[in-house]
Amino acid sequence: MGKCDFCGNENLDLVYDVVDSKIGAKVYSCLHCGLVQSKYGDKTNKHTYKSVSSGADWGNVRHGKGIRLDASIKILQNHEKKFDTVLDIGSNRGHFVNWAVENLTNNVDAIEPDKNVVDSYINNPNIKLYQKKFEDVDLPNNYYDLVYCCHTLEHADSASDMISKIHNVLKSDGYLYLDVPNLDVLSLNDTVEEFFIDKHTFHFGRKVLNDYLKANGFEVLWQDGDNYNIILLLRKSPLYVKDLVTNYKNTLFENRNSLKRVGSKINALMLSKKVVLYGATKIYDALVKYGMLNCDNIHYLIDDYLVEYLPKVHNVNVYNYDKLKEDKPDHIIILARSATDSITERILELDGFEDVSIQNFQELLESSK
Repeated sequence: MGKCDFCGNENLDLVYDVVDSKIGAKVYSCLHCGLVQSKYGDKTNKHTYKSVSSGADWGNVRHGKGIRLDASIKILQNHEKKFDTVLDIGSNRGHFVNWAVENLTNNVDAIEPDKNVVDSYINNPNIKLYQKKFEDVDLPNNYYDLVYCCHTLEHADSASDMISKIHNVLKSDGYLYLDVPNLDVLSLNDTVEEFFIDKHTFHFGRKVLNDYLKANGFEVLWQDGDNYNIILLLRKSPLYVKDLVTNYKNTLFENRNSLKRVGSKINALMLSKKVVLYGATKIYDALVKYGMLNCDNIHYLIDDYLVEYLPKVHNVNVYNYDKLKEDKPDHIIILARSATDSITERILELDGFEDVSIQNFQELLESSK
């Protein structure tokens, strides 16, 4: 049955076998995050004919996005954000892109793989048309002020991949207008038509969709809808988990390389000076492991908290602050972060320490890049 497209969990519960599906659709609910998605037995049998069927073979009429246009216009006009660059994913018959060119900007990109529905805008010089699936289009990152995605996400091969790519192509404060069918329609008591049609792979409940979008870098600015549709206006969040992790990995790699130069400076200093390191935990360990710090020449270590639990770290004796009163060093290097200022103040309170040189780790690291 595979994995959940949102959380990757394999614990999926079969909740519905779509009786008249032409591609053997079975509907699963993720027992971890709650996403509902269809899995197919034979996608090669997917129908391509126009159908207004009440069964699972509904589709290919391509009129639904026109019906949703008025709601979109009203919401976007109520926000004063200026949209200079706009992308419509699944531009269909052009209802939104044609309106956008007239009312928002003359810089509109449209993605629509169906060549049979693009006549109204294929020759518009202000609209750049990509006749491919969104997943297959190479787009610039951090480029669009607005991405419009109306009744498209449910069709994606991977909704999570589409959301991630949308996030990448949006500017740092870019907007996403998202409109999808609402799973709450299942609660209605007058249903006679199949909701889980073969054209839809994903079926969204409001909470699951909101939670996923927030966790993946979107802030909800406004939301509305009814039992049939979920409408969200979202803004790309300034801090995005994947961006943060990417930045962290790059920073960690660069800083650990810089530690070699930091370690070399300290090693050279210790040949002529009595050097004390204040802080005996993670930064100190990183200097030893990645900076090739020569522990044999450290005059002594100070760590007011660690001293109660470990007498030595990397075979160097650990003392508390009072050791400074007994054995005055020439140079102190503070290996701390948030406590750097308070440690410096405590050292300067000691009599006769005006001539002791004090450096902190951040200064050493920055000067070694």
